[in-house]
Amino acid sequence: MVENIDTFKQRLEGKMSETDAELVMFAYAIAKESHRTQQRDGGQRYFEHPRKGCIVLMDELKIFDPVLLIAFLLHDTGEDTLIWGNLLKDYDEWKKTATFRLNLICEKATPIVIGLTKPSIDNKKFYSREEVYDFYWNNMKNHNEIVLLKMVDRLINLREMGDCSAEKIAKQKKETVVVYLPMFQMLEETSYRESYCYLNNQISTTLSEL
Repeated sequence: MVENIDTFKQRLEGKMSETDAELVMFAYAIAKESHRTQQRDGGQRYFEHPRKGCIVLMDELKIFDPVLLIAFLLHDTGEDTLIWGNLLKDYDEWKKTATFRLNLICEKATPIVIGLTKPSIDNKKFYSREEVYDFYWNNMKNHNEIVLLKMVDRLINLREMGDCSAEKIAKQKKETVVVYLPMFQMLEETSYRESYCYLNNQISTTLSEL
């Protein structure tokens, strides 16, 4: 099936209120426009990535929570665009601006989008990659929804690696096994256990096929 805005919108029908569906589609439009000029490594337009993640949530996990759908649609916009502010100049100022702007769309999605946005070295709050990663991982581990969406994100990334170099595939596989899978395991003792088990199986299968 060819995916487009109509097939995406049809999935929402009867799964949430009309207002929530409109908010999801608003986030869809923002993400599509924000990533319009960007491409993935394989040449595919970048917007396919957040859309595919939402399709995994809906079709494979049967999750139709508008907050999670909005958050996943917007999860890369903070790092890749200036729509929520300039992440490179001052993280605290960016977070303040991003919080205000994201709250206009969905307050519950705001901390998830911010948590999925990796800071940059701004020489004000962060002075090294180590500081950035420590902050990013520690914040993520404190929020089940952020970890769940990061798990979906990792699955989509692995599924799309067919056109990548052997070096990049090897790097992604190692990072997944060493860094991500141990962190994802925390979901096993949460209300997302069923989703965790499914995603863990899918990630393991995809890793074995790469």
